[in-house]
Amino acid sequence: MNTAVVVGEGKVASDIFELLVRSKIQATRVAVAEISSVRDIESAALIVEASGFPLELKKPLLSSIFVRASRAAIVCSDESVIPRRELLEGVPSEFRERFAICHFFVPTKNLPLVELVSGEELDPETEGHLTVLLQTVLERIVVKCPDTPGFIANRAGLYFAFRAAMLAMEYGVRPDHADALLADTFGVPRIGAFGLFDLVGLEEMNAIAKNMRGRLSGSDPWQSCELSKEALAIVRKGAGKPSGCFYRRGGATGHRMVLDLARAEYVPCSGGSTDPQVASKLIARLASDLQECCSRIANATKVPPAAIDSVICAGFGWARGPFALLKQSPICYQIEPIQ
Repeated sequence: MNTAVVVGEGKVASDIFELLVRSKIQATRVAVAEISSVRDIESAALIVEASGFPLELKKPLLSSIFVRASRAAIVCSDESVIPRRELLEGVPSEFRERFAICHFFVPTKNLPLVELVSGEELDPETEGHLTVLLQTVLERIVVKCPDTPGFIANRAGLYFAFRAAMLAMEYGVRPDHADALLADTFGVPRIGAFGLFDLVGLEEMNAIAKNMRGRLSGSDPWQSCELSKEALAIVRKGAGKPSGCFYRRGGATGHRMVLDLARAEYVPCSGGSTDPQVASKLIARLASDLQECCSRIANATKVPPAAIDSVICAGFGWARGPFALLKQSPICYQIEPIQ
């Protein structure tokens, strides 16, 4: 399997393409608008759809790929939220047998996880070839996931980022101080929650949350994940552009700036700290929310806690997974540890 095509224009598609090239695979990157004129799709052994499109646009895109791809080709989608079964509604069985979700985590140089969602229809031999490619050639950590919204990593990791950001806003904690608190207390990467919003994109994060809320039960913890209109307005006003961002480089100095939500303007990042009482309340509530979310995931997917921990560490770069974190640090959180 030495030829591949990546379909998509964004940074995720670019990162996957670069991973394939680094792995000595002859790869081509194709913009969605150019897909009908690129002949490489017809001969590629692997086609990775990484458009970032919503379901209503992704389904016709996948159909156009299926009809042009070689019958020996494996077609994958780098979907992060939508279940495989939804992507394949109305799709003929011959395409289902060679389609899988391969959810890569970027940057791939630092995050080796790939969540593999194969479903019942994927041909076992095809799945074997794909797994060997991912593990041996691309050197990924492959975790086979159930076909549920958000799979495992995003359902827990992005939930944590949402709740952390929302609680920081509620308690009036500045983004850079909140992110430092999360890194020091939970052992997550220094990018924290607000930095992750910037990495993924504010609108993209909101779209993910909307998709999760619409696909999970009314009692699921994700139902609480929605930035208020007031908060969004402040972010967009401070950033001065529709996408919004919490951090930027400032003017001629190039110093890192952070959006002060109380003032709706950027100020220099500083080494200040959060009031200890405020920090304690924020951490306790966030730990309790995380515990509820991860317990719900374990019960719904039947994936063991240790496996969930491994997925979060490989996909989000946490030092310890949430179950290990909550079990081993009851003093920090003052809640009952998960058994």
